[in-house]
Amino acid sequence: PTKWTYLADPNVEVRRIEPPPSTNWAVEFRGIRDVIFAPRDKTLAAIYQSGAVILFTGETNEQKLGLDATANGFVRAPFQFSPDGRWAAVIAANGHARIFDRRNNGKLVGELPQKDAWAMAFHPRSNWVAIGRPNQTLVVNFSGQPVTAFTNLWVPEALAFRADGEQLATGNGQVGLMLWNLKTREPIRLRAPTGNFYGLDYDGSGDWFAAAGF
Repeated sequence: PTKWTYLADPNVEVRRIEPPPSTNWAVEFRGIRDVIFAPRDKTLAAIYQSGAVILFTGETNEQKLGLDATANGFVRAPFQFSPDGRWAAVIAANGHARIFDRRNNGKLVGELPQKDAWAMAFHPRSNWVAIGRPNQTLVVNFSGQPVTAFTNLWVPEALAFRADGEQLATGNGQVGLMLWNLKTREPIRLRAPTGNFYGLDYDGSGDWFAAAGF
């Protein structure tokens, strides 16, 4: 990787990451669309426009792992790590959620064929994921077996679990923000401006909740 320094502050080092010159899996690189660090180490995931995902070491920028995360198509939902950093997941262009195990050389451990999935979130304390699809939000394990489900009249655009795992937030421009109790499946509807929601998150204590959209 090429190293260079900001002229404004010579103490800040910037490392430029380039796609690898060759790869043993047939995915074309078309520029980076997003980056995300793993939560418990310095691994950096670079997500390319083609849907390819490459994991780099944060200190040396050495390529660690390549994931064919898209099933030969563009990524539909943002790539994300589980809270413990072990698992990685993305919703591919075919609407399937693909889950990878970083401890097993990035092995694909689950492909959840939940038709028309548009959003997903890892449960903070179990090997579960929430998947948002038209008219329904599902919570399933990595094998696709259902844990619980919420009936909606919209497509959830973003999902987030509270840190204790007992509440799930969903956002949609037509209906707004909903907080769901996983045990009772009862919703709390929040007053919010109309518009699409593309980011939801709780703080670590679960007392605060934030939503981003337009």
